[in-house]
Amino acid sequence: MALNQALVQIDVHTVEEMEEYVQIKDFLQFNKRVHNVQVVEKKLLIHVMIVVEEEINKLQKRYQ
Repeated sequence: MALNQALVQIDVHTVEEMEEYVQIKDFLQFNKRVHNVQVVEKKLLIHVMIVVEEEINKLQKRYQ
């Protein structure tokens, strides 16, 4: 009886560890996606700034 109870406790502990692993894995994948979105957003903002500066330069050349 004690052996069966010990095996059940080991199985429960293993399931708890696997659940924690899955949660950590999901969290890290989510953070990676968030980081990727932040990088893309920064790149987009840089492109927007470049386009705005190019348009300002075009306007300045046109009115000189």
